[in-house]
Amino acid sequence: MRPITIRRPGAAAAAMAAGLLAAALAGCGGSPGLPGISSPVPAGGAAAGGTAGPASPAPAACSLLRPADVLTVAAAFRGATITVDGHTRSSQPPLNACGFNQKGVSSSGGMTTTLSGDQWAQLTVIADGNDIGDYSPDGPAIHGLGHGAYWDPGSDTIVILVGRNVFQVVDDVPVNISVYPNLDAAREQAATALAAKILSHLPPGA
Repeated sequence: MRPITIRRPGAAAAAMAAGLLAAALAGCGGSPGLPGISSPVPAGGAAAGGTAGPASPAPAACSLLRPADVLTVAAAFRGATITVDGHTRSSQPPLNACGFNQKGVSSSGGMTTTLSGDQWAQLTVIADGNDIGDYSPDGPAIHGLGHGAYWDPGSDTIVILVGRNVFQVVDDVPVNISVYPNLDAAREQAATALAAKILSHLPPGA
C-alpha cells in the first residue's frame, strides 16, 4: 500500500513531506512508437511561456482527476489490459492531491504479467505554487498546457503553471514492456495526455 507522494521537491513539498502520508487504498525486433495521444490546448489555457493570470482559488485535485480519463489514456497503449484498482486523496494546504492506482495485465512469450501497486495516475495541486517556488522550468518544455509546462524527467512529472497555482501530473501507466520498453517515454506520453484532460475540466478563464 503506497501513499500519495509529491514527486518534485519544492518549497511546498518540503513543508508537507510528513502530511501527505495519506489515505489508504480504498478499493474503490524494432520497438514500435508510442501511441498517438492527442493533447489539445485546454479551454482558457495559454501557450507555454505566456503570462500567468491573476491569483485564483486552487481547485480540488479530485474534481479534476477522473478515473474515466485515466482509463482513456491507458487504453491508447496496446498490449495490456489496464484497470483502476485503488483511489486515494490527501489535503494539507497549500497542497491537495488525488490518485488512482492502476493494474495492468499483459502477455508475452506465453507468460502473463500483472503489474499492480505503485502504478499511480496522480494530480497534486499547489495553491499559489508559483509564488513559493514550485514552478521553475528546468526541464524540457511541454507546449499547449496551461500558462507554461515542463517535463521533470527525474520524477516522471509534468509541472504546469495555471494562474499562480502549480499542477503536478504523474501517470505511471502499467504498459506491456515488451511493446513499450522505454518506460520513461511512455510515462511522459501518458502524463501529457492526462494533463490535457485534467485542464479541460477547469472552468473557462481559470
